[in-house]
Amino acid sequence: RAFDDGNLNDLSGQLYAGLARPKILATETLRLDGRAARMTTVTGEMDGSPVYLKTYVLKMNECVFDFMYVSTPGNLAAADDFDRMVGGFHYVKGPEII
Repeated sequence: RAFDDGNLNDLSGQLYAGLARPKILATETLRLDGRAARMTTVTGEMDGSPVYLKTYVLKMNECVFDFMYVSTPGNLAAADDFDRMVGGFHYVKGPEII
């Protein structure tokens, strides 16, 4: 499929498809650099170990941008820093914005 065929929810789901026992904790549609984006937080297991994921996905100009924070569920100290970093995303160079 072309990237245009995937909606943000499906593209987000691909980021945690390999987790065992995934549990979606939160989802939100927001805007990053003027485009719709999908934020998802998920817990699950990878090779028997607990995992926490926070992901952001957006499509822009024939590109899909994935941002992923990976941690253990009890070690989320840098999650706020991750959110600030993603919030500052700005498309600088590449295909012309359409």
